[in-house]
Amino acid sequence: MTNGVKVDYGNGFTLDDGTVLTGQATATYSNVVITSTKISGTVTLALNNYTKNGGYATVTNITSSVNVNVSAQGKLTGDVTIKRERAPPRRGQRR
Repeated sequence: MTNGVKVDYGNGFTLDDGTVLTGQATATYSNVVITSTKISGTVTLALNNYTKNGGYATVTNITSSVNVNVSAQGKLTGDVTIKRERAPPRRGQRR
């Protein structure tokens, strides 16, 4: 993938500490602009059937957008936005 990274744990990947991860995590970026006077872009993290030790994530998508200006003195002004999409409860899952 040219605009990000995808990690596929498949039916299970065990970390050194014994934690078991399953499913997929995909991070992508778009509209990135970095100049001496501006920083902007969007980063999205999407989780697909992702579990940690059998528990599903309570958030399935996170999108962060940055749109800031940089002054000659290095001062940043602008907006940083973070949005999340909650996963629907799964059978037997508590919130």
